[in-house]
Amino acid sequence: MVTARIAALFWLALPAAAHVIQITGVTIRTDSSSTTVAITAHLPLLARTDPAVELPRRLRLRLDDAYFRPITTSLTRDPGGDTLTWEATEQRPAGSFKLEAPIFPDVPGDTTVVAVYRDGKLIDRAALTPQHPDAVLGENTTAVIRRFIEMGIAHILSGPDHILFVLGLILAGGSFRRLLAIVSAFTLAHSITLSCTALGVASLSPRIVEPMIAFSILVVGVENLLTGKPKFNHRVAMAFGFGFFHGFGFAGALTESGLP
Repeated sequence: MVTARIAALFWLALPAAAHVIQITGVTIRTDSSSTTVAITAHLPLLARTDPAVELPRRLRLRLDDAYFRPITTSLTRDPGGDTLTWEATEQRPAGSFKLEAPIFPDVPGDTTVVAVYRDGKLIDRAALTPQHPDAVLGENTTAVIRRFIEMGIAHILSGPDHILFVLGLILAGGSFRRLLAIVSAFTLAHSITLSCTALGVASLSPRIVEPMIAFSILVVGVENLLTGKPKFNHRVAMAFGFGFFHGFGFAGALTESGLP
């Protein structure tokens, strides 16, 4: 069992010329009656601390909507290496698991690798870093879709930038078909941006995205004031072009939340 955990701990480690990538492993196993969590960490990271106290203190794990509260724990040191494993069990199954932070967020270069097993079968995995500090794992497809729809609605309502831009575009009026074309062009640009970001094809710094979003609202507002009736084709092109920048802002918010 210990050997299997240690092997799993290094599944993301790649050969390096000067050093070995530092990894902390978290294995979550759940079935119909209980959930067991094992943390495998390097001993130097736990120097001058009590691992039995320090590791559970660092574990910020939610089982569905409640924090993991184990009733039994154990601590095992690997005799052949510099790692130890803390294992704990709570008599409660879960449908999803949210790890809210890496185990060692204060250690530069350390990555928390998480693997989730349900009834002995690997169902999900993730890597937590300072750039992606949390993850939701184990959800079924319906739950993932619902969660990201809710996040998308919250993202739009929490900041008026996207709404102001679209409202500015359609203030000039026009037929329902023309208004639908403008909104669809904006949505298409969002979709392309989100896909490129999720697949790692392209990304853009917030230092560029955020000013461009503000600039897009300014441009539409000035055009509405200076032009009595803007050209329809120009409005569609503007919705599509600036929609890319709005999309990068939207995609950034989603990927930071662990877009699967």
